[in-house]
Amino acid sequence: MNRGIPIFVKDNKLQYKLGRTVFGIKINDRFQTDEVNAVLDYLAEPEIVNNKAVQTLMDEAYCIDTYRPCYATLVPKLIRGKYRVYLHLT
Repeated sequence: MNRGIPIFVKDNKLQYKLGRTVFGIKINDRFQTDEVNAVLDYLAEPEIVNNKAVQTLMDEAYCIDTYRPCYATLVPKLIRGKYRVYLHLT
C-alpha cells in the first residue's frame, strides 16, 4: 500500500511503470480486450463517467461500473522455469 504503479496510455494501450521499467498488457482473448477498452474509455473522460455514475445512482438508485482503476498488484509466478509477472488490476 505504500507504493504505487503509475498507469498511463501510450499508442492507445495501457502502460505501467515500475521503477525504470515500462510494460504493458498482452491481450489474449476477447474478455481481456473488453476490460482493457473499458478502462481506456474511463481514462479518456474520467469526470464525465464519474458524473454519469453519480447521476444514475441518484436518479435510479442503481450503481453502474465506471471501470476506474484503483489498485494494481504485481503477481510473480514461476511457469516452466521462467518467471512471469502478471498485473492484477482492481
